[in-house]
Amino acid sequence: MKFLLCMASIDPRKGGPSTAIRELSKALEDSGHSVTILAHNDGEHPAGIDGNVIRFPLSSAVWQYSGDYRRWYKEHVREYDFVLITSIFLAHTYFCSREARRAGVPYAIRPHGSLNREDIKIGRWKKAAYIRLLERRSLEDANFIFCTSQAEATQAQQIARLDAKIIPLGVNLDDHVVDRSGAIIDRTRIIFVGRYTRKKGIDILIRAVALLRMQGKPITAVIAGPDDDGLRADYESLAQQVGVADAVLFEGFAGLDRKKALFADACAFVLPSLDENFGIGVAEAMATCVPVIITPGVSHAELVSEYKAGLVTSRTPELLSAAIQELSDLHEDDYREMGRSAARLVREQYSWEKTAQLVVEYAQSAISHNS
Repeated sequence: MKFLLCMASIDPRKGGPSTAIRELSKALEDSGHSVTILAHNDGEHPAGIDGNVIRFPLSSAVWQYSGDYRRWYKEHVREYDFVLITSIFLAHTYFCSREARRAGVPYAIRPHGSLNREDIKIGRWKKAAYIRLLERRSLEDANFIFCTSQAEATQAQQIARLDAKIIPLGVNLDDHVVDRSGAIIDRTRIIFVGRYTRKKGIDILIRAVALLRMQGKPITAVIAGPDDDGLRADYESLAQQVGVADAVLFEGFAGLDRKKALFADACAFVLPSLDENFGIGVAEAMATCVPVIITPGVSHAELVSEYKAGLVTSRTPELLSAAIQELSDLHEDDYREMGRSAARLVREQYSWEKTAQLVVEYAQSAISHNS
């Protein structure tokens, strides 16, 4: 099959969707399919995308509209068997879905959490009006909505009448080979890797570190990720206010090598998020045998509990600090076993080959339905 993958950006600094599209493209090509990726020319072009990548300049930063993108798509969409559109509330989602309908080409939309309850709350009335006036038909006419968890599918179906398919993302194990078997793990060092956004609970993590330091526990934290929303200064100020400016290190975007270095000797990966439709950083950490501490809103929570791959705790500084201390104080044998269980979870549940197989299966069904 010929797949056309439509993105806003493939800049790796823009977070999970860029990583996911790179890996999905490779998995589809490895299984014998042809892939073309469309995106805006708005940043770095990541290595490792084997498909044909075509990038277009933005005509306007408002709505992230590109006239060249739209013209190319309208001219060429009929050459493809299936279109996968990533994102909601952006220009390319609107015109790509509309032109696919006109051309009779089946398509799916991957909202990557944009329809989740906590994301919809941000600018609720504007988003509700946008969906009603522009995007509802795009969503409801899609052959399916690509959701990465049951929670994401359930919340998306509360927005519109959608055919939601659950397709978990994968982890590239070759990129996350970190030998921790003989490593000396710093049991006082925790890490967070992800975008600086309010829903991820970075403030809760900082307050949890402050509580532990007050109790005499020398916990330190590294918080790394892109600051798309301009929140890093607020979090640095909070760390100063609660007396842990010297215990919390703030970093910018962490590429693959930096992430592997962070994972190499960290005690735990901590993500106290309100809502996370997949949480690729959590999966990558587990792949390297790093136990995780997450909250129930993170999609991995059920499997983490089932596999004993870490701890699932409530989203308060007090309970998060207790979980960090519990994991930090684990007997060495129990700690190592938890890390091995985390890696086993990823091997058994999160495969890009499996992700690609499901995408192909649902795309083939859509093509048959449209013919």
